[in-house]
Amino acid sequence: MHVDAKHPPGYILGLGALILLDDFTDASGPTRFHPEMVHDQPTLEDFESRALRLVAPAGSVCWFNAGAWHDVLPNRGGAWRRAVLIAMGRAGIRPR
Repeated sequence: MHVDAKHPPGYILGLGALILLDDFTDASGPTRFHPEMVHDQPTLEDFESRALRLVAPAGSVCWFNAGAWHDVLPNRGGAWRRAVLIAMGRAGIRPR
């Protein structure tokens, strides 16, 4: 579980967009997001019980706050799970 950009509370440093090239299914291992914007890492129990799963067909786009805690489940199926990730940051933010 991680965030792409640590942010001060109430301040968005960046946005991400996942453009799904393949279907994201329970079998292919969906990306999961914590439903609340929290600064400190949620407990594993909280994340596991509340995470929202990105299950969607190819061609879908998922926008997310780069400060959202997220992870990905293992791919347990035979299908690909490809996506294009676009990261956008505020002016003055240096990419790493």
